Amino acid sequence: MAEASGGSRPAGGIGPVEVHADEADAPPGEQLRAPGGPGLAERWAETSPRRRRLISAGLAVAVLGSAAGYAAAHRPKEPPPPPVPFPTTVTDLDYEGMEGPAAGSPRSFSVHLRMTVTPQARVPVKLTSVSQGYSSLSTISVPRTPISVRPGESRSFALVVRVGNCAETPISADMPLINVTLRNTRAIRTRSEIFGHRYARDLTAVLRSICPTVAKRSRQLSPK
Repeated sequence: MAEASGGSRPAGGIGPVEVHADEADAPPGEQLRAPGGPGLAERWAETSPRRRRLISAGLAVAVLGSAAGYAAAHRPKEPPPPPVPFPTTVTDLDYEGMEGPAAGSPRSFSVHLRMTVTPQARVPVKLTSVSQGYSSLSTISVPRTPISVRPGESRSFALVVRVGNCAETPISADMPLINVTLRNTRAIRTRSEIFGHRYARDLTAVLRSICPTVAKRSRQLSPK
């Protein structure tokens, strides 16, 4: 087997790179030069001013890009927005008046209501159902449910009530209720509305006019 000059490596093999004595103590820029070629410092000195500016600009962009990427990766995350309020906490229902009984429908009357959604709601609220608190009274809303109201706005609607059985109808309504179901993107909630003395007085008057016989008997049985 032939041996390479120097004695210990097989011919054609690959051994460790050897540093020649005349290169071991050379400056870094000189070590990177090709044999007989210029070093980094000499090559930079030979570069035209325009090319130097381009190289410097490219390096600056690279550094800035790295810094921006690092800052974006380590930027503190913003907390998520708070959830929207429950629909019942941002919705008001007001009693506006009562009409009836109608000439063509002697057992029906209309309750006029107004629904208001506060600006804090952030999303629309829908009225999905509404009813009287008495089983003998059937109700239909006009317009029909669902009724949608946007934040900061109000909408009026009517509740058409029909008396089914006078014998089961409470003629003297002390604290009549209207049950409503409200919905938004967070939840569905049902609550009972009490509209106060004016609504109770109007409801009692219209029920007495629709059911006079029951009203008369009620007056006869009431203590004097």
